[in-house]
Amino acid sequence: MKGITLDVFNNTIVLSRTFAKKVKNIDSQEYKELRKVRKANPDFEVTVREQNKKTFVERYPGLNDEYIKDYITKYSTRPNAMEEYERVKVCAKCRSAKFGHVRKWFLETYPEVITIFEETAPERAAKYESEENAKNAKNAENADAVSKAA
Repeated sequence: MKGITLDVFNNTIVLSRTFAKKVKNIDSQEYKELRKVRKANPDFEVTVREQNKKTFVERYPGLNDEYIKDYITKYSTRPNAMEEYERVKVCAKCRSAKFGHVRKWFLETYPEVITIFEETAPERAAKYESEENAKNAKNAENADAVSKAA
C-alpha cells in the first residue's frame, strides 16, 4: 500500500503524512494495513516521514501582515498609505506568492525597514528559530500519538 514503508536498517515503519492522518480512523483501510504490518514487525517503531523541505532562510523574519500594518499606522507619512496597502493585498490574491508581492511592495515603499531588519537580524532570527522549534515539537507529538494509536 502506498504511504507506508519499512526501514529494516533502522527498524522503523515509516508513514507518509497523509497515511498517518488516515490511520487515525480505525475503520480505514490504512489503519488495517498498519495493524497488519505492526503484527508482522512487532519490534519496529512507527514514525511519520519528515517532509523534504527546502532550507529556507528567512531574510526578514518577523516581517508579516501584522508588522506591516503596525509600521504603516505608526510611522508612515504617506497620505492614504493604509488604503494603498489594502489595494496591494487585493492585487496579491491573484498571484501565487501572495505575501511575497505584498512584502516586495512594502520594502520598495519603505526602504528604511531593510536597514531596521539588518540591524536586528540576530534577535529576530533567534525568535523565528524558537517559533519553528515549537512547531516541530508539536509535529513530533502528533507522530507519537499516531504510533501509540496503532
